[in-house]
Amino acid sequence: MTTIGTVRVLRRHPVKSMAGEVVARAVASHAGLIGDRVWAFVDREGPAHFPWFTARGLGALVAWQPRFSHPARALVPEGIEAAWARGSAVAPALPDDAAFAVQVATPAGEVLAVDDPRLLAKLEAASGRKLALRFATRGMHDCRPLSLVASQTLAGFAAEVGRPLDARRYRMNIEFDWPGAAPFVEASLVGRRLRIGERLEVAVVEPDARCAMVGIDPDSGESDRTVLRTLADRHGGNLGVYAAVLREGLVAEGDAVTLLP
Repeated sequence: MTTIGTVRVLRRHPVKSMAGEVVARAVASHAGLIGDRVWAFVDREGPAHFPWFTARGLGALVAWQPRFSHPARALVPEGIEAAWARGSAVAPALPDDAAFAVQVATPAGEVLAVDDPRLLAKLEAASGRKLALRFATRGMHDCRPLSLVASQTLAGFAAEVGRPLDARRYRMNIEFDWPGAAPFVEASLVGRRLRIGERLEVAVVEPDARCAMVGIDPDSGESDRTVLRTLADRHGGNLGVYAAVLREGLVAEGDAVTLLP
């Protein structure tokens, strides 16, 4: 086994396509980080194969700020660490639905529950679309449940674009520091297994093919097509990698990232 780096940032997104939050630690279940993308709005007039209402339809959506009403309950299920300490291979059930209650701060500063009809009305008015709200404790991801990127990739790509780029625009779950690595080194991990922290094990399964979301500024919601164009021209549109969770575990800032045989 070879340690290649350490976890630098953990990020989850309580509401799909809204602002994310940085957390010091989280449990990665087979469905991804607990609390990640558990709420989502769908476009009732959109295509069935991709119903999600995202910042591609309303750039300012990335500036709406969701927060869990019970952040501790929505991070680490009660009893899970004790179960693992006893050597249990089976994790306790996910928290109940009430643990995932979310409040959303609008750009105007108003705070509403995510399921408040007034929030839905504001989003419909801003977008001109007919929307509906969905909830799933196991998250609603576009592809695989966990995404990873090296800090060196983010810095290297920003240098290629020619200006600083806020890491939030990539909406990754785990950013890790890989000292001495070249940008876009994650591609070399596809098909390999990683241990993150003491318990979590993942399989890196494919590159993360990016969409127009990477061109949206996470504060202003303004879109810059040169970001995606540069990524497409130089890296085939890929940045970071997707992973599947093989063994559930707790992951925290500073945890070692180890390449398994």
